[in-house]
Amino acid sequence: MATSVTSRDVAEAAGVSQSTVSYVLSGKRFVAPDTEARVLATMP
Repeated sequence: MATSVTSRDVAEAAGVSQSTVSYVLSGKRFVAPDTEARVLATMP
Protein backbone atom coordinates (compact mmCIF):
# COMPACT_ATOMS: atom_id res chain seq x y z
CA MET A 1 0.00 0.00 0.00
CA ALA A 2 1.33 3.45 -0.92
CA THR A 3 1.96 6.01 1.78
CA SER A 4 0.24 9.39 1.75
CA VAL A 5 2.13 12.52 0.81
CA THR A 6 1.77 15.22 3.46
CA SER A 7 2.14 18.98 3.26
CA ARG A 8 5.32 18.51 5.27
CA ASP A 9 6.73 16.23 2.55
CA VAL A 10 5.82 18.73 -0.17
CA ALA A 11 7.28 21.63 1.83
CA GLU A 12 10.55 19.82 2.41
CA ALA A 13 10.88 18.80 -1.25
CA ALA A 14 10.05 22.33 -2.49
CA GLY A 15 12.27 24.04 0.06
CA VAL A 16 9.43 26.07 1.59
CA SER A 17 7.48 26.07 4.85
CA GLN A 18 4.32 24.10 5.49
CA SER A 19 2.50 27.43 5.74
CA THR A 20 3.55 28.30 2.21
CA VAL A 21 2.18 24.99 0.94
CA SER A 22 -1.08 25.75 2.73
CA TYR A 23 -1.22 29.25 1.20
CA VAL A 24 -0.69 27.85 -2.29
CA LEU A 25 -3.42 25.25 -1.85
CA SER A 26 -5.97 27.60 -0.29
CA GLY A 27 -5.26 30.58 -2.52
CA LYS A 28 -6.09 32.92 0.37
CA ARG A 29 -2.70 34.63 0.55
CA PHE A 30 -0.24 35.92 -2.00
CA VAL A 31 2.64 33.59 -2.83
CA ALA A 32 5.31 34.60 -5.33
CA PRO A 33 4.61 33.02 -8.73
CA ASP A 34 7.95 31.16 -8.84
CA THR A 35 7.38 29.75 -5.35
CA GLU A 36 3.84 28.70 -6.22
CA ALA A 37 5.09 26.96 -9.35
CA ARG A 38 7.79 25.16 -7.35
CA VAL A 39 5.25 23.90 -4.80
CA LEU A 40 2.80 22.74 -7.48
CA ALA A 41 5.58 21.02 -9.44
CA THR A 42 6.58 19.11 -6.31
CA MET A 43 3.11 17.72 -5.70
CA PRO A 44 2.29 14.31 -7.19
